[in-house]
Amino acid sequence: MTTNPYFLPNVDVSNYATRLLSDTIGTETIPIDVFEILEYIEELGITCKFTDKKFEDNSEYAITELSKDGQRRIYINSKFYGRSFQDITDITKRRHCRFTLAHELGHCFIPAHADYLTQQLMLDKSNLHAKKYSFTKEYEANTFASELLIPSSTIGKIEQYGSDFKQIVENISKKYDTSFTATALKVVKLLKDINCICIQFDADTKQIIQYKYSEAFGSYKKGLFFNRDSKIYGGSVTSSLMKGNDKSYYQKYNDPKDWFPNFYGNDSAYLNEWAFKVGPSIITFLELVDTSEYALYF
Repeated sequence: MTTNPYFLPNVDVSNYATRLLSDTIGTETIPIDVFEILEYIEELGITCKFTDKKFEDNSEYAITELSKDGQRRIYINSKFYGRSFQDITDITKRRHCRFTLAHELGHCFIPAHADYLTQQLMLDKSNLHAKKYSFTKEYEANTFASELLIPSSTIGKIEQYGSDFKQIVENISKKYDTSFTATALKVVKLLKDINCICIQFDADTKQIIQYKYSEAFGSYKKGLFFNRDSKIYGGSVTSSLMKGNDKSYYQKYNDPKDWFPNFYGNDSAYLNEWAFKVGPSIITFLELVDTSEYALYF
């Protein structure tokens, strides 16, 4: 078997989330009851337990353990969430827990993640690709979770949820009972006419791991350029998270040049930033708002 992640099959992990919903609770009832899925998959050797014995502190929300015989055990940190889902009364923490479980289910149902031998080889400390693969693995589980909680087939036209990124994310979050991060990951994939980019950083090295942007962002052209060598604005929320701060997640820039020095768009254009620490990564969403006529086509 390979120890190089580049030789693993290139798959759309959202398809595995769609299949899991189809095989269990379906998509007729929104929000998706992700905990109800557990009742359908115990016969597959997949169990879930709230516990404090697997975690030293609150820095880790959940883990999935694999065994050679195909058993998959999800442990959710009761030190952070409480002893059961019913104990969670705070809406933000409830949504956080829903995404956490959906993420761990990704590790159970994405074939490479659930294969005991593959994981032993890929994450072995002697494997030069181990760290890079761990980021890929976590991002895939996040993508799986977003599709599981916000099935694409149920969304309809994205325009019905608002006219900008923030409004769309807030309205979808409310409808699907999902966290901002989970919703934003989904929305970025669906947007075409809003200038938005999602960037994933290594929280330790501060390096850019990957980025995805909307069709509009790619066609805007007016100095809205970004690649792996782009500088991160020192006064940004992202920069603050990189320094170890984690209290704020949103910031507005009246001058997009803070992030995009070569920007030459409309004088009234402004930039929104949302940034979150998600496991070993920092995930940043940038949205340019330019209401000038024909802005998308210049």
